Amino acid sequence: MKAVEGIRRKLEGGSGPGMGDWAAVLQETTAKHFAAASTQAGLADIIRMFRTADVEVARVRLSTRRNDESHNRRVEAADLAEATKLAMN
Repeated sequence: MKAVEGIRRKLEGGSGPGMGDWAAVLQETTAKHFAAASTQAGLADIIRMFRTADVEVARVRLSTRRNDESHNRRVEAADLAEATKLAMN
């Protein structure tokens, strides 16, 4: 998996994975090449969970929120309660 290799390089370089790295791992679990692992015990349930539309929507929403924060597109104080509620759903 390309995402795992990216995390490995970061760890070997003395840093750690960020939100984008973990989002990439989740995204790669829905790819064709990951389907071969779906026959391994326990892993099939995890892969099925990540392939649901709800998980994909949440992943995209949280990644977008994270990117907005990192690029100074922050939530206004008056909107923070609603943004937090959306992130938790």
